[in-house]
Amino acid sequence: MQGIKVLVTAGPTMEAIDPVRFISNHSTGKMGYAIARQAMLRGADVTLVTGKVAITPPEFVTVVPVTSAQDMYEAVTAASADQDIIIKAAAVADYKPAEVSDNKIKKSDADMSIPLTRTKDILAFLGMQREEARKTDGDSRLARQIICGFSMETQNLLENSRKKLEKKKIDIVAANNLKTAGAGFGTDTNVLTLITQDEDIELPQMSKEECADRLLTQLIKNEEIILTWRLALSIENKKKLRVLCLVLFILYSISIVYFLIFSDMFGRGHGYEEMRYNLTPFLEIKRFVKSTEVI
Repeated sequence: MQGIKVLVTAGPTMEAIDPVRFISNHSTGKMGYAIARQAMLRGADVTLVTGKVAITPPEFVTVVPVTSAQDMYEAVTAASADQDIIIKAAAVADYKPAEVSDNKIKKSDADMSIPLTRTKDILAFLGMQREEARKTDGDSRLARQIICGFSMETQNLLENSRKKLEKKKIDIVAANNLKTAGAGFGTDTNVLTLITQDEDIELPQMSKEECADRLLTQLIKNEEIILTWRLALSIENKKKLRVLCLVLFILYSISIVYFLIFSDMFGRGHGYEEMRYNLTPFLEIKRFVKSTEVI
């Protein structure tokens, strides 16, 4: 996965009620952190957008800490257009308090209700953003982007997850059932079903690192996607190298003219060899560019 940019979200969000209390969930971030780590080990350029958790982030990963669903929305949307793969493993709150009190809400003898409003749907935004990109520039990185969502269910796992896949316009849903032994929040294992447009892949119980590897393999198994990435990267790098070669050629040409004019090179009878020596860096780069394969 070298040269591929991967954005992973992980952990819970916390929606403030007042300065003391908040609404959250039981997510520990273990699954998202495992995905980020395994993608990094495969050579990917990984960005991890994470809610507050009690585990240490993987090494060599760009970490973006967030608190609320709005924080996560802003962090993900700011970086999303430049990513090849986005994996939404965070447990983002669907609702937040309509109003946040500036001061601690004091208890009373009466019952209390808290009006809630919807948070912004990050996955729906990502799917729609990619659809728009495909209409305007089908060859762009954004148009080729692969999007994976997670689905935590307690019933109708396949039905609910497939609805999510269709509604959000994404490529794959990694679904698990909270009631299944070895799956869910806080465990070191998981039991995933990988749902795509064409198939449902049921994985056995395995460590979250193994789940992460299976998921990443599924995401990049399509050879056309890999070819597209490598072709784009190769073309981009070749353009940069050709510009560099042109600059070096001009600089070395100037240096050789200077050498011919101001040295006694003509009398030695080996001007060609000295000129060749001066051009060696340029010739090496030129040979490298010509030998660069698409894949």
